[in-house]
Amino acid sequence: MALISKPNNFDMEQHAHDHSNTQIPPPPAYGTPHPQQLQTSSSQVTIVTTGGFQQPEVVTAPVRNYDRTFSAIVGTICFLPTGICALILALNAKNQFRAGDTDRAQTSNNWASRLTELSFICGGVWIGLVIFFSIRSKYIHE
Repeated sequence: MALISKPNNFDMEQHAHDHSNTQIPPPPAYGTPHPQQLQTSSSQVTIVTTGGFQQPEVVTAPVRNYDRTFSAIVGTICFLPTGICALILALNAKNQFRAGDTDRAQTSNNWASRLTELSFICGGVWIGLVIFFSIRSKYIHE
């Protein structure tokens, strides 16, 4: 005959007490890093996850040097006043990029681009007006 013992209250309390020691330890204190770190990077921002907190770290993308000198020269041919301003700004931007002043160089480059576009527009309007009035005068004198 097999001997089956009935669990008493003492055994259950001992059993519950044994499992209380196997609980998950509390998380580390604030600012203490976990052993694993997750790094995800894009072209602009790198996020490092440490200790369950995300700390964004701004990473600046390299500034591209768009040389607007050639387009400014063509803009000068299209419309002289704004073309000359665009050419001066394009040359200033080139010198500022070489000197390492990327913020001012980018600003000068953007203005050179705008003035070059304005030169193309004004030159196109000017050429259109010349063609229009030359055709108009041809039909008026006939």
